Parts: sequence; C-alpha cells; structure tokens
Amino acid sequence: MRNIIALLEQIDADVFNAKLAKLFQKLKKDAKASSIKQSYKGTGSRKHRRQLWINFESEAVIDIWLEQDSVVFGGVVARGGGNLSKTHVAYGDRTPEQVYAEAMPILRDWANSKQEDSSPGTISRLVERIQARHLQLEGTSAEATFKKLKDGTWGLLVNSDQVKSGDNVLTVTKAGKQSHKIIDKVIWSGQGVSICTIADGGRSAGVASEAQIDLASRLLRRLGKSGWHDSDLGQGQPFPKSSDLHNMSSKEISDFISSLRSEL
Repeated sequence: MRNIIALLEQIDADVFNAKLAKLFQKLKKDAKASSIKQSYKGTGSRKHRRQLWINFESEAVIDIWLEQDSVVFGGVVARGGGNLSKTHVAYGDRTPEQVYAEAMPILRDWANSKQEDSSPGTISRLVERIQARHLQLEGTSAEATFKKLKDGTWGLLVNSDQVKSGDNVLTVTKAGKQSHKIIDKVIWSGQGVSICTIADGGRSAGVASEAQIDLASRLLRRLGKSGWHDSDLGQGQPFPKSSDLHNMSSKEISDFISSLRSEL
C-alpha cells in the first residue's frame, strides 16, 4: 500500500510540475525574461524533478528547481540583486497558478534590481557566472552520484539505463552539492541505472589538473590585470589568485579557460 501511495504522489508531483513549468514561460511578459529553458527532467522515482534556466533582459541568470513539494531558487546565479540561494516557495495545498503567483514577483524583483549582490566579490561568484554562460547551452540527460570504480578512480552511478558516451549528467553529492559531468564510457547499464567513467578521468571527482591550472595562469598573465578589469569576466571581480585556480574543479577551470581565450 505504501508503494502505491508513493507512486501516486510521484505522478501527482510530475503533473503539477509540468503545469508549473509551462506557467513559468509567462516570465517573459511578467518579469522581462528573455528565455526560459528546461535543461533537466528527472527519470524513475525522480521524474517529477525539473530544472529551468532563466535569462532576463537585465542579463541576470538563474536556475530554479521544481521539486516534489516546492520551487527552489538559485543553484547558479549571475548578477541580479541579492542572493536567492536556498530561497524556496512551498506548494502546500495550492494550485500551480497560486505557486507561480508567489514565485514570479520574487524573480522579477531580483532580476531587475540595480543592487549588486552585497557579498564580497570572490572567485566562486565568477565561477557561477561562467557556469551560467556555458551550462545553459548543455542539455542534461540524467542525474548521477559519484561511485568508486574497481580501478580506484571515481566514476558515476547514473539514474538511467539510457545514457551514452558524451551525455551530460547532473551529479549530486551526499552534502547536496551539484555539478555537471560528461560521460566517457558506459561500463554497465540495466535495471534503470548505469555505471560510467567520467570524461575528465575522475581522478579526484573532477579536481583541476596542474596542466589546466598552468594554462589558465598563462592566459591570465597574457590578459593582464588591466585587461581583466576591462573584460566581461572581470566586471566587479578580483583578479584571480593561484589559490583560486587550485580550488576550481576540472569542469569549472575548463569553462574558465574557454572564457579567457574568448577575451584574448
């Protein structure tokens, strides 16, 4: 009986979020959004989950998650007024229309505020801006967790048996931290899951390599501090230190290198 009830709740949440996702398209009219894109749709027991990437005319960018019982704002946030991380709107007994009516002004006021985030400029904010620029263009095929493989490297346990090499998956750690990884090879798949290797080698769950850090450092030296502050990346952000580069993941520094090259 409990399994039946849980299944019915998943179906109800999936239907609810499908309607809510369509309502968020109204942000173009209601909140001056320039584009709203669904970049992730869950499968299996999490098929109700959806991730929406929202770009605004003000150049603010945010992703929101439609969960089983709430809308959660801001895994990746760029520009906008204030920090929306961990802000959420609970569904309760309300309709999708009522939930949208509460969420819309939060996003509208945040995206169109002239106030900058009051927190100090750090490399983490820079990374968020880079991720917002790059990840919104990448489709996410499934959700995954990290798994230690037989050869000692880190791989992925993907919540789908339909993935293939080159697919982009969303990883979620036990602490709730999210990141995107590219599948290198599918080692095994079946019964709704797949075990895969990570395209960056998975040596330390995607830690930036010394070669990547060296390349980013050389590109930064070529750009120079004056060029950095005149660039789109450097607006309001401090010139990165070596420690900042070492704290990046392989994916983050790869996106950072691509952005630096575009500035040169």
